[in-house]
Amino acid sequence: MRPGSALSFLTIVLLAGCAATNGSPGVATSTVASPGAYGGGVVSKSRDPGGSLDPTPGSLDVRTYRGGDTRAGVMPGPGPDGQPLIRWTFEAGAPIGSQVAVVGGVVYVVSTDGVVHALDLDTGTERWKSSIGAETFASPSVVDGLVIIGASDGSHAFAVTDGSPAWFTPETGDVHGCPAIAGHTAVFASHSGTATALDTKTGAVLWSRPMRAADDSSVAAADGVAVLGLQNGVVVALAIADGTERWRSDTGDGARVGTLAVADDRVFVPTLDGGSAGSRHITALDLATGHLLWRFASPGDKPAYAPAIADGRAIVDGEDGSVTALEPATGAVLWQSKAPGRVEIVAAIADGVSYGASNGGVAFAIDATTGAERWQIPIQGIPYGAAVTSGLVLIGTSTGVLYAIGGTLP
Repeated sequence: MRPGSALSFLTIVLLAGCAATNGSPGVATSTVASPGAYGGGVVSKSRDPGGSLDPTPGSLDVRTYRGGDTRAGVMPGPGPDGQPLIRWTFEAGAPIGSQVAVVGGVVYVVSTDGVVHALDLDTGTERWKSSIGAETFASPSVVDGLVIIGASDGSHAFAVTDGSPAWFTPETGDVHGCPAIAGHTAVFASHSGTATALDTKTGAVLWSRPMRAADDSSVAAADGVAVLGLQNGVVVALAIADGTERWRSDTGDGARVGTLAVADDRVFVPTLDGGSAGSRHITALDLATGHLLWRFASPGDKPAYAPAIADGRAIVDGEDGSVTALEPATGAVLWQSKAPGRVEIVAAIADGVSYGASNGGVAFAIDATTGAERWQIPIQGIPYGAAVTSGLVLIGTSTGVLYAIGGTLP
């Protein structure tokens, strides 16, 4: 981590990660993208929006952080084809500390000053914006016709059509990450150390449970279970229906746990800073029991973040600039590669390609099968998580700029 103002920004956004106003629009700049070529006017083929937010075959939507409630980093794609170029940029007016959501050809991006922007996916033109009225580092989730966002003063929901406020629930406390959503239940974790379930349509509290430690990351979910990573190195699984604790597993490291990923009946746990030397690992736990399955030591004892998991590979980006492919069942190293600079964001994967960005100002793509670099392109600022859909990679940064990276081929 670096000193100064960037430290506070990164420390908060990496753990994740009111009234509507009709102010002046943000600034969008567009280059050579032709209308309709990159997802505008897409008719969403997603499942019932009241269901899980995990990806649906044939859909181009990215409804929540890391592509779905499992947080496995799987994106609908496709990514850019040919050589990369900046299709458009959007200036939010404040740092962007979260990943965007994309539904039906509309991009939902939240800046840290608490402003929600709805943009046209083709051009970056702003359709509406609304103010949360509080600082936020959480990524938006889109469900039941609402954009749902956690903030420092609680949780908020806005209508996707025009940004009008739908509900506000302060009982969730200070939320830095995304809730896990199943049916019409959203499970939030908070800095104050509670897990709270809300009705997605109304914001009504369904249940609340103390966790005994803060959780500034996003909640993962699968098979009716919400899984939370706490700042004291503990992972907790709760029944989404009523908050009953299914199991509690101590990683043994004492280090802060980042956002988890769930795949193949396993929970992938990144232990980050705060522990002793040698405490930084990717640990795999059994989803049903919480029992330890395997552990991978992060290269150079630097933090490594939750993997993107698809096609028998778990792609892990690390702060030392390493990119590692692990075998999900055993943790065995399949290949290791080098990113163009220090990486402090989670990987995203689509169609056999892993996407990321470095603090050195480079967005990049790596072949998930071989580890060979596909391309890289300069961007500015400290990046956050990437969303990949409709021929674009969408990445926001600490400069307040959202980049839409496309390719030279339509």
